[in-house]
Amino acid sequence: MSQTVSKYVGDSNKREQPISVHRCRFVDYTPSSITSIAVSPLGPPNSTRGLASGNSIPHGTLAIGRANGTISVCEWASFTRESTSSRGWIVRKILRGPATMKIDSIAFSIRNPYSDSIGFAPSSLDLRLFSTSGGNNLLEWDLQTGLIKVCLTLQIRVAILSLKFPEYD
Repeated sequence: MSQTVSKYVGDSNKREQPISVHRCRFVDYTPSSITSIAVSPLGPPNSTRGLASGNSIPHGTLAIGRANGTISVCEWASFTRESTSSRGWIVRKILRGPATMKIDSIAFSIRNPYSDSIGFAPSSLDLRLFSTSGGNNLLEWDLQTGLIKVCLTLQIRVAILSLKFPEYD
């Protein structure tokens, strides 16, 4: 909300000049609690694609699951001479799940682990993201569209408590 107020600026013999006054109200923002975190796996052990001499090792992708059913997909932003930003994780996409679902566990998997095109830190195109809400549903997310790609419901009544994918041979 902006308002124009007439005030005398400087000498009282001068004309009135309008000054814009802006009133700012703070939003009461309480984020949902974090329930799980996953970091994308590194590429195959013999992969050095994307690593130049003198560069630091890429960080990959980070997924943060929350109690309200959303998953924040973050990427690492590092300081460069051209950029004035500092290092840190930047949220690139927010995946919104059903309102009644909370994220209990999440895990990344590499789509085709033995492909020669995968670099040391795979891009989001090379990754698959899975989540569970502690029940018998396993969800696969489409990282490009932000929608649920596949929902697998187990026929037996067991709770999926954690997710882990095998490492490379």
